[in-house]
Amino acid sequence: MRWWIFNAERNGFRECLLRVGGRVYIDRQAFIDWLKSHRI
Repeated sequence: MRWWIFNAERNGFRECLLRVGGRVYIDRQAFIDWLKSHRI
């Protein structure tokens, strides 16, 4: 999970993230959609 967040610009995970201050929140539905789009 940390790798996905750190590399969010390159892997498209940025769509799932919401940054507030020093915290990172993940949109659950966007995360599920992102996982489905990256299945092989």
